[in-house]
Amino acid sequence: MIHADALAEVLRQLAVIGGFTFAYLGVLLTSEPKRKVADWAIGFAIASAVALITSTLLATTSTIVVVMRQATSFVRLPPLVEALSVPAGITFFGGLFLLFVSLGLCGFIRSRGLGIASTMLAGIGIGVLLMLTILTIS
Repeated sequence: MIHADALAEVLRQLAVIGGFTFAYLGVLLTSEPKRKVADWAIGFAIASAVALITSTLLATTSTIVVVMRQATSFVRLPPLVEALSVPAGITFFGGLFLLFVSLGLCGFIRSRGLGIASTMLAGIGIGVLLMLTILTIS
């Protein structure tokens, strides 16, 4: 049985990550340098924000149906709700991946050395994300 409290916590975390991405995007858009790498970082941040907010919406829709079903009886979830979990997961992991790519590129806005460091750290984050994705799928 899926607990409504656990789902609510996941939704809060999704909303925080999506909000962070929008704040991060705002900082990028107001940054001084007009370099090509800044444009790429902004593009990936926008794609990340869209994916994370879409993931939040899909997960919210699923949660509402689950909570309504649990309140009435212990029946199997409708196929549509079960089907929503796949696109919600894809958009969530995709949004995080794009956020890491954008974070990796942002270092190059200031300097080459910082760009290398931020890319290495983002690569570690992507590696952890891939491991979590594989563990979640299997």
